[in-house]
Amino acid sequence: MDPYVDGFLLIVPRARLSDYREMSQKAGEIWREHGALDYVETVEDDMAHDGMVSFRDRMAAADDEAVIFAWITYADRAERDRINAAVMADPRLQGACPEGMLDMKRFHWGGFAPLVHVPGSGTAAPGTGAPPGVATLTPHLVCEPAAAAIDFYRDAFGAEDLGRVATDDGRLLHAMLRIGDSTLMLNDPFDTCLTPNEGGPDALRKESLTMALHLYVADVDAVVARAVAAGAEVVMPVADQFWGDRYGQVRDPFGHRWSVATRQRDVPEDEMKAAVQAMFKA
Repeated sequence: MDPYVDGFLLIVPRARLSDYREMSQKAGEIWREHGALDYVETVEDDMAHDGMVSFRDRMAAADDEAVIFAWITYADRAERDRINAAVMADPRLQGACPEGMLDMKRFHWGGFAPLVHVPGSGTAAPGTGAPPGVATLTPHLVCEPAAAAIDFYRDAFGAEDLGRVATDDGRLLHAMLRIGDSTLMLNDPFDTCLTPNEGGPDALRKESLTMALHLYVADVDAVVARAVAAGAEVVMPVADQFWGDRYGQVRDPFGHRWSVATRQRDVPEDEMKAAVQAMFKA
């Protein structure tokens, strides 16, 4: 299914663009945390095309005002309705917009259904055979029982169940989840080629680490706490790291290790190199 889009057109005083950007960054993280596939806000740049009515003209923007064109992408309209209800009820969004920043009489919004969709990177790269909404490379886990794993990933990481195929005895031959903008496949162990790991789930529960799933989130402390409450075990406590992330690791009840992080800042190359040298010296 092609994605559903909410579109926005609004005016922001140029003197307050920095404040607006900070507010929008926080809002976007909240929307993504609740399941939006993408959140994008853009500011006017090229508004002078001969023979065309620009957004500036349509919005009657003054010299000290900037036009913002934004959109939020969802899996479908039902997801849009669910996510927007959750976002509007999120206390972090209450009072987020400073008084006088936006003129709501010049704030235009609408929901848009798919008409044409030519997928790009992050969905289905041309020639890969991947279906829309699925990246070229997708992690595939073996979990026992897989249905319980789906419940855990929903409670711990906000996973969305995209569908499953079960055998007569209730075991899952295949299931697909979405976490944020990424997909995850999983199934119960079988004594066939359907099990990617010949050692089965017991091998994954051993201390020797062969794989970890890396998950970027808006608030790593909150997500790790949520995962622990759902049954995960902390392997590496959350802490600020030299590469610019606040980062920690948990092991889920099915033996898989998750590294969870929030990007705090981009670290210059020389600072990164010095930090690595200091770490290995220690």
